[in-house]
Amino acid sequence: MEKELASEFNDTTEELLRLLLSFNNEEFNTSPFEGSWTAAQLAEHILRSDILFLNILNGPSKTTERQPDENVKGFKEMMLNFNSKLNSPEKIVPPAGIYQKENLLDNLSKTSQQLKDLIKTTDLSKTCNHPILGEITRLEIFYFIIYHTQRHIHQLKNIMEKMCDKVTKNSTTGQRVKHMNNLGI
Repeated sequence: MEKELASEFNDTTEELLRLLLSFNNEEFNTSPFEGSWTAAQLAEHILRSDILFLNILNGPSKTTERQPDENVKGFKEMMLNFNSKLNSPEKIVPPAGIYQKENLLDNLSKTSQQLKDLIKTTDLSKTCNHPILGEITRLEIFYFIIYHTQRHIHQLKNIMEKMCDKVTKNSTTGQRVKHMNNLGI
């Protein structure tokens, strides 16, 4: 299970970073429509969330008195239901502003590496306490991180699509499709 978890975590992280790299600096900090976060804000939100989870994973834990993966399915259903709007806890809401793409991606990469290392070195069956999710096993935390990131990958693809529509407004459909295919959308 650890190997499968590490592989899914790695694949998800790589897709996130690849998508973020596909935005130019202007697009990275541009909201595609009124009320939307920018790609930079999504990246900052994921970073803040990952740091919070990293601190919890490195904090106190106790023996789990249930199946360590009991809540994984529920987290997956919640996070990958793209028809529902989820509100982010205030603590991890990204502030408006201009973000330095290189610095943000570097911090995301470093935090992701620390999380990857923990998959290999920590007892995933132990229970930790999350300020919002309550008692949660380390295994469930990692799957929550994966599904949370996959949710935002979906949103990043939507942002990229809106950006492509703006940039290629006068382009032919074939050119737009080719551009999106080059980005893996």
